[in-house]
Amino acid sequence: MAVLAMISACGDDEMPMGSDAGEMRDASMGVSCSTGNGGCDPLTTCSVSAGQIACGACPSGYEGTGASGCTDVDECATENGGCSELVECTNTPGGFTCGDCPEGHVDDGAGGCTDIDECATENGGCDQTCTNSEGVFACSCEEGFTLNADGHTCDDVDECAVDHGGCDALVTCTNNTGGRDCGLCPLGYDDENDDGTSCVDIDECETDNGGCSELVACTNTEGGFTCGDCPEGYLDDGAGGCTDIDECETDNGGCDPLASCTNTAGDRTCGACPDGYTGTGETGCTNVDECQTDNGGCEQTCTDDEGDFACSCRSGFVLNADGAQCDDVNECDTANGGCEQTCTNDEGDFACSCRSGFVLNADGAQCDDVNECDAGNGGCEQTCTNGEGDFACSCGSGFVLNADGASCDDVNECDAGNGGCEQTCTNGEGDFACSCGSGFVLNADGAQCDDVNECDAGNGGCEQTCTNGEGDFTCSCRSGFALNADGASCDDVNECDASNGGCEQTCTNGEGDFTCSCRSGFVLNADGASCDDVNECDAGNGGCEQTCTNGEGDFACSCGSGFVLSADGASCDDVNECDVDNGGCDENATCTNTEGGRTCACNTGEPGDGLDCTVLRDCAAIHTAHPSAPSGVYTIAPNGTTVVSTYCDMTTAGGGWTQIYDQDFAEFGNVRAASAWISVSPTAPNGGDYSILDQLPNLGSATYYELRYEWLEGPMPAGYVQWTQDRSPLVVGDATGRAAIYGSTTSLGSTPAGCQPFSGLGVSQQTNNTLLDGDHGSCWWWGVGVSNPHGDGINGIPTYNTPEEPAGNSARHVRLWVRPGRALPVSCAAIRTASPSAPSGTYTIDPDGSAGNAPFAVTCDMTTAGGGWTVISVEDFTGGASGWTNNTTSTACPYTTQTLGGYNVFAGGSVSKTYSLRGVPHGEARVTARYYSIDSWDGEAGFVQVDGADIFRQTFTLDQGSLRCGGGWNDRDAAIVAGTRAHSGASLVVTAGSTLDQAPNDESWALDDVVVMIR
Repeated sequence: MAVLAMISACGDDEMPMGSDAGEMRDASMGVSCSTGNGGCDPLTTCSVSAGQIACGACPSGYEGTGASGCTDVDECATENGGCSELVECTNTPGGFTCGDCPEGHVDDGAGGCTDIDECATENGGCDQTCTNSEGVFACSCEEGFTLNADGHTCDDVDECAVDHGGCDALVTCTNNTGGRDCGLCPLGYDDENDDGTSCVDIDECETDNGGCSELVACTNTEGGFTCGDCPEGYLDDGAGGCTDIDECETDNGGCDPLASCTNTAGDRTCGACPDGYTGTGETGCTNVDECQTDNGGCEQTCTDDEGDFACSCRSGFVLNADGAQCDDVNECDTANGGCEQTCTNDEGDFACSCRSGFVLNADGAQCDDVNECDAGNGGCEQTCTNGEGDFACSCGSGFVLNADGASCDDVNECDAGNGGCEQTCTNGEGDFACSCGSGFVLNADGAQCDDVNECDAGNGGCEQTCTNGEGDFTCSCRSGFALNADGASCDDVNECDASNGGCEQTCTNGEGDFTCSCRSGFVLNADGASCDDVNECDAGNGGCEQTCTNGEGDFACSCGSGFVLSADGASCDDVNECDVDNGGCDENATCTNTEGGRTCACNTGEPGDGLDCTVLRDCAAIHTAHPSAPSGVYTIAPNGTTVVSTYCDMTTAGGGWTQIYDQDFAEFGNVRAASAWISVSPTAPNGGDYSILDQLPNLGSATYYELRYEWLEGPMPAGYVQWTQDRSPLVVGDATGRAAIYGSTTSLGSTPAGCQPFSGLGVSQQTNNTLLDGDHGSCWWWGVGVSNPHGDGINGIPTYNTPEEPAGNSARHVRLWVRPGRALPVSCAAIRTASPSAPSGTYTIDPDGSAGNAPFAVTCDMTTAGGGWTVISVEDFTGGASGWTNNTTSTACPYTTQTLGGYNVFAGGSVSKTYSLRGVPHGEARVTARYYSIDSWDGEAGFVQVDGADIFRQTFTLDQGSLRCGGGWNDRDAAIVAGTRAHSGASLVVTAGSTLDQAPNDESWALDDVVVMIR
């Protein structure tokens, strides 16, 4: 709880009550503070001066004087003591306390209540969207989901349950998370929208005759097509095609068996008779004797046959492939003609012969060997060796037979394994020798080589280091030197030439070495190569007045915003920002230079932070643009051009109230006619004699005006009435009809006796007394622009005036405030979304907004199945039924309550009723009821439907329930009907019935407590 107190402290120069010093100073005058605090209020000081008692001022939180008495100030009577409108202000002696903030708010420590944004923590526990509002929050779901009964989680909406999800009737509708998928159009249909929502029949006959044979007609059908009958000579292939019948497959098509049959499209033709026959394939074929003519073309013998003839040959010949000529038989093809080696065929004969190296034996078939080495050594250069039918030449050691097979070439032993030599192998005629290269000497084995160490003689000629190697040596130099081009002497290396010697900054070469160093502002690192920056700012901030920024090898001084660096490069001079473009402040603001900056402040009466002092339309606009703006006098422009001053109340009931009227009878009396109050501002706003009623039409919203009427003093206690009406008070009245009002709250109780209910402000019927009032007829409420004194003789405005109380209670000081009216909710679901904790009850809704239909009151169910239900109808049939296709009701046994139908009323069949849903936007409907099955049911079903779809269907049997009517059959307690379906139409049909098959005096049913709700 925020506690605000006002405590007065004594000044240093005040003497405490009953001060001994005061007593001593004025004792001779007989005046003393010691008795009764000198007559001063106990809360004040008492002092004596020049023989007179002086009382101090009353402490803070009290009014009056020390001499006349201090009275506690009730801070709560003014603007709720500065406490939030959400809490109670409790007056205390000299102060006050603010009550605890309501749930959903946190105490700001100064009497205000700040809304807690529950959505900022774990999304308020919402599954999807969390929307914060004043004191509460609400969860909502994305398209394709519906809020669960727990008010937090989201359930997927089965779009397929309504109108097949918008999918074509020929396809499947598959629900998925947050949406639905339509299946593919069946074969023969085109997916017109590529989404399964419209399947259009494809005329297959338009393309390639639908695949039918060109010989037949194609006829399109729904989702397919048909092909006509094939013509004679063709066979239907079952797939729309016509296949030609092959007549030749049966009895050769009727052609002679010796002739060919050729199938044609729809027919056949017979070929000619084969050679050796006369006639045609159509009429028949007769044999011809070919041997009678030119021996049938045979070279030797011709023999006639049926339809043909044959040629043959004499012994020693074989018939040629042409069937006429005779070819010689090659005897050598069989057992080589008996020859040992070569057989040579001849015309009708053959002969044997021998290969080279053999001679034909006297038998004319066998062959004898010839010894070629006997003649000229067979042509061999060295050795000739005779063989069976041939001979061979060969060579001695160290030689190899030449490719000519007779001469001999020397063998190069060095070609194989280098002849076994370690280094060099040299071939000779029939032998070879090993030798060694420079730097080696041949070993005693005549093959290996031993290294010679050149460094043993004169250091190998090297200036510094000689290193012997295998077969040679190398000269090298110490670190800091490089080997000369002569390969022996050494030159000094300048390490600085390569990458600056590895130095970050300066490299200096020496004989055989080098050193690194750094420029001013740097120090050499421990690695002897890199340089570390010296941070001059570490010592005395580098001499800078404000900011010292170290740089690589140096530093710089700089100044903060609002300062400029002085010419000395170290100190800072203040910049006067107001010298340029008013320091960036609004043209209606004052710029004040400060040390290193400037401040902007809007001129008196202008809202804003000094950067933007735009004159806004009303106090509500100022409150929206500047939520922390305090209550006070501001400049506004209600019509966009006319600028007026008014008092803005930024705290009461959410703030943003524009004062349009302030009349204080106690201060100013009745000084002008009622009609003259349309525009009055001789005093400052909030000063008791002020009106900008002429601007009222510009201070509402497009549809609504929210008004607050306050009375501040008079015989009756201070109070208020606050409401929203749908038109400006200046355009409604008794002649034109009163405005419709919504959400009225007041500090009073019920309507005074004899008065009609408060109906908003309008033009008064007593225009000689009041410009506007809040009632019509015998009572007079809430006068605005009053010209005469009324009430109890004290100038004031009557709060109400009734026949029983003609003087009424009056208030001496009244004010009227306005702010743009907030649009009414369109449904109970909208109310629950905005205020999740809103209880069930009666609310005013406006489904079509400003479209023209008047708002109306409805009952909202905020608990059932997640709440937010707009109740359309509740029927218990106590007073009968209406709107049903059969409105017969009954209280007959066994049920004492009046029901739709009942015993001996309804049997088989159904009754229905259409409900108008009054334009309330919704996505689902819920129907609940009690269904009674009466008497001898034997398995039949009772049902309740919404728009033709079951929400309840149950079978009942004889063994259920108990005997109640005495007719020998059981009767059953009510079955509870409760069903929710997707729905968005303008009306809804509820149907109830049964499948009973007997008369109603044997089997019957009833319905009761029917409730229709939408959300």
